[in-house]
Amino acid sequence: MKHLMSIAGLVAVMIVIILILPTPGSQSGAPSSENQSGGETPTAFIDVRVFDGHQVYDSASLIIQDGRVIDLGADIPIPDDADVIDGQGKTLIPGLIDSHVHAWGAARADALRFGVTTMLDMFTSPQLLSEARTQRESLAPTEQADLYSAGNLATVEGGHGTQFGLPVPTLNQPDEAERWVADRIDEGSDYIKIVIEDGSDWGRTMATLDAATVAALTDAAHAQELMAVAHVSDLEGAEIALQAGVDGLVHLFADQPIPADWLERAVEAGLFVVPTATVLAGAYGQSGANQLMQHPELSSRLSTGQKQSLTASFPGNDLRKARWSLVLDNLAALHEAGIKILAGSDAPNPSTAHGISMQHELKLLMTAGLSPIEALASATSVPANAFGLQHRGCLRPGCRADLVLLSGNPFANPEAFANIAGVWKNGHAVEITLEPQPAAVTSPPPENIEPRDLLTDTNRWMVSTDQFMGGNSVAEQTWDDQGLRIRGELRNGTAFPYAGSMWMTSDTPMQAANLTGYTEMTLQVSGQQARYRVMLFSGKQANSMPVMRDFSAEQMAEGVTLNLGELAGLDMSRLRAIGIFAADQSGAFEFIVEQARLDLEASE
Repeated sequence: MKHLMSIAGLVAVMIVIILILPTPGSQSGAPSSENQSGGETPTAFIDVRVFDGHQVYDSASLIIQDGRVIDLGADIPIPDDADVIDGQGKTLIPGLIDSHVHAWGAARADALRFGVTTMLDMFTSPQLLSEARTQRESLAPTEQADLYSAGNLATVEGGHGTQFGLPVPTLNQPDEAERWVADRIDEGSDYIKIVIEDGSDWGRTMATLDAATVAALTDAAHAQELMAVAHVSDLEGAEIALQAGVDGLVHLFADQPIPADWLERAVEAGLFVVPTATVLAGAYGQSGANQLMQHPELSSRLSTGQKQSLTASFPGNDLRKARWSLVLDNLAALHEAGIKILAGSDAPNPSTAHGISMQHELKLLMTAGLSPIEALASATSVPANAFGLQHRGCLRPGCRADLVLLSGNPFANPEAFANIAGVWKNGHAVEITLEPQPAAVTSPPPENIEPRDLLTDTNRWMVSTDQFMGGNSVAEQTWDDQGLRIRGELRNGTAFPYAGSMWMTSDTPMQAANLTGYTEMTLQVSGQQARYRVMLFSGKQANSMPVMRDFSAEQMAEGVTLNLGELAGLDMSRLRAIGIFAADQSGAFEFIVEQARLDLEASE
């Protein structure tokens, strides 16, 4: 059994594999049509409402050619050979810029289907940066959003960013800052991201950079003409960042109301903020995932990976619901003070997904007081100006022909932001619907299946903890007349400590089994642990992202029933393991799995 990876190990390996996977080809194999003069055939949008990044034209024409906007106006001549698109009743906007993502795997292709044409990454593998730079400098056809990135983030040993099982270069002293920044430049980082996170706002203790080192990193970045942005989660971290002279914060802090003097100094310093309201909504029990998953215009474009990250949840999110109003209050205070706000999703964190979560972000910004035009500017011209992204976030002559056509008028009816009629990247139309996937080839389902008591498979239950992600939690399991008894200790060492046991669907650990006949799972657990986490692993690869659900002790004691058909991303034809864990709350724990059962039909 020693060869069995824990859940944490599987997640860590998954992330490493995603980071090194080749991304979809940056250029389309289809040749571009040409006009008689040798250039690409121009495309003309006529009788269309246009937001050029700053102002709205109620009825205008816009012409694109060779990857750029070549003309815009109410009475401009239309080339005789242009492909004409009638925009009556529709609105053209610049391609969206998501100012906070983590772009792994298929992220750029997933984002583009939802009109996000540029992504500002805040931590990913430096291996991706060279290809990303080459692509974004090109105007060739592509099926991916363009990417700018911080590459590796600045953190201390054991600090936030090191818990994912990836090698992260750390630093601890101010005199290390200059060399650290130089190394990021060599790797191709476009800006420097600095982590100021001691975990206190999340009920944990984590090592973090001190104020002197934050200031040294900021100075070193500016000396090399790079921007410095900071991850913060509380006012203390935001104060350190402001005093250090960072250019922007890439999260909103909501541990307390923002003091007026801090706002005044932030405005004077020209600080911008990427509030990532969407990910905070998920962390504070206000996820918009269900609405996005059920949206009639958007849901069909979601990949399996997007569905998985949307339906995942943060541990303890229900416990933070009371603080959500402060998030909106602080966001409104930033806006009222005149601080530049940049829209960013922090995808693919739990309750978010690349591309589609920008719809939720825009809605939350408007809920906090931004007008529809201001919200749209926060996802186009404002980040382009803040990060110095030339020819992006705009629809004026010379701008890149990255644009989105919406059905309706989003400035009169903000719901129209989600009515995406078309996306163009580098002047070429993008396929925005997913092709139907062929039926999976799997082993045949079991014959004559019956309800299954998982606790009878005593040899398939195996201890699993967070140690493979560098954590320190421990557990042991025994069997008695009450069921499977698991005791241990959750210890600090990862962002989300956990320990428990996994049931394997096959005699070989993590070998997939076809259990498509089962539609419902019932679990009952008794114990004093405040929070339990259930993970279900499935899919073609053992390192596929698990489907996760959190439950309170009260819920588990009463018994929880999961409708397996409603768990987005779960592939019952390739089910590998089911895990039950004590989660998050440090200290000794003990719980008993009294019932774990798979059934054939949903209960009436």
